[in-house]
Amino acid sequence: MTPRQVRQARIRKAALQQFLAQGQHVPEARTGVLLFACAADRQVEVIADEGIHSRVEPEVWADAAQALAQGLKAGDPVDGFQTAIGLCGDVLARHFPPRPLNRNEIADKLVVM
Repeated sequence: MTPRQVRQARIRKAALQQFLAQGQHVPEARTGVLLFACAADRQVEVIADEGIHSRVEPEVWADAAQALAQGLKAGDPVDGFQTAIGLCGDVLARHFPPRPLNRNEIADKLVVM
């Protein structure tokens, strides 16, 4: 019975907390991206750090969120995550192409809470 706006605000707050807790703000170029899904509420958030967010059109993040949400609604979260990750990876590669000494500053992982 919780209003949609309240649920969305809670999901956004939880996503921002996880963005920091998972160290997505650590990369030198500020390119961290967090895909956050709350299966119970079927709500998603895509949080991008300022280094990548400032270079990318908002539609890219909206498309990633929509892909993830569609996967959840269809009962196929794996496909939703794969599609959203692919969209985010493409935009990251376009704006921050791999370099010779390209080290992974953040572990690529799925965190289930």
